[in-house]
Amino acid sequence: KNTVIFDEIESQPQERNWLARTFGKMEKDSLRSTIFLMMAGTMGAGVYALHKTFDEVGIFWAIVLLVIGCVSSLLALDMYIHASRYANDPDTVSEINTAIVGKHFDIIATVVCSIFLFLIMISFTVCISKIVFTLMCGPIKNYFKLNVDIKSVPDFMYYHKFFCLAIGLLGVGFIIPKSADSISRFAIPCFLVHLYVIAVIVCQTYSNYQVVKTKGFDEFNYFNTDWKKFFGNFGLAICTFNNVPNFMMVRMLVNSPSTARLRKIFNRSNWIIMGIYILTALCGYLSVGHQNAQPDMIIFRESNTDTDYFMNVGTFLLALSLIVSYALLGFALKMMVVSFLPGNDVVKHVGFSFALVLTVSGIALNFDSVGAYIN
Repeated sequence: KNTVIFDEIESQPQERNWLARTFGKMEKDSLRSTIFLMMAGTMGAGVYALHKTFDEVGIFWAIVLLVIGCVSSLLALDMYIHASRYANDPDTVSEINTAIVGKHFDIIATVVCSIFLFLIMISFTVCISKIVFTLMCGPIKNYFKLNVDIKSVPDFMYYHKFFCLAIGLLGVGFIIPKSADSISRFAIPCFLVHLYVIAVIVCQTYSNYQVVKTKGFDEFNYFNTDWKKFFGNFGLAICTFNNVPNFMMVRMLVNSPSTARLRKIFNRSNWIIMGIYILTALCGYLSVGHQNAQPDMIIFRESNTDTDYFMNVGTFLLALSLIVSYALLGFALKMMVVSFLPGNDVVKHVGFSFALVLTVSGIALNFDSVGAYIN
């Protein structure tokens, strides 16, 4: 129900007009910066693979799945809002779980969520590594004056594994701190990178569609009643809105985390993200066609020219922004687990952060594609 468990005691933010709210300075308590942070933490590499979902279940059912994912995320976040009231201003998700369902269930919930975040961090590492390696193939080929496809040379395929460790070491700097303030500074640049890549995809859709039409691939799946494929993509639609673990981070960044304020952040970020997902997936689908819709990300599609500089620049910046998203997942995972660990507080934060990134990198370097890891 649309109620609050008990009266909120937080002070309400100062009322400002629309102009001041929209163009004013973004500080720690800024509503816009927190919304950008939620969107940056939600948007990952999955948005660039959604065109395959549109192809498998049809455009209509794919949109239905995304709506289900969006609403499910909002319901879960709203439950956390009410639970946090009952837990009396908690500092961690563990305190919320303990207040609502007890210590034993909190341990189960922490283990399940931690495993989920851990697996997603591996997929981010594999994805970023492939992006960087793909971009480096051209310079490597030109530097060594090779006449073969770099991707088919095992010696060069081996080197991409070192990117996994580099990604972890870059991300650990964001994961170690006790506050998400350092990550929040990168929220807007990361989101703008996604907007740039999406803008390139959208703007190139018409020319790519003409190529698809010339090849005779301009057949599209609009409405597929294959329920096996529908439920096969159901999990992807839920995981695409992977922002529930960021609840406590948002609550800590807002000075007055009232129910109305938190709902405004979650509602705006989720619905904007859903619109972006639909636009990106639809344009990606139109760019490749039904017969050529591969499960790989749309940013790796074949270019119609010798070099697609716009997409190459966007892909490089995307790799940097995904490192921030990777750090958001690691930070959420650390905050869940660190309260259960004994010992000095600083040692726990530093030690667990390094142990986490080394373990994630160690597993990720065994996979040279996201598809292989997911399978």
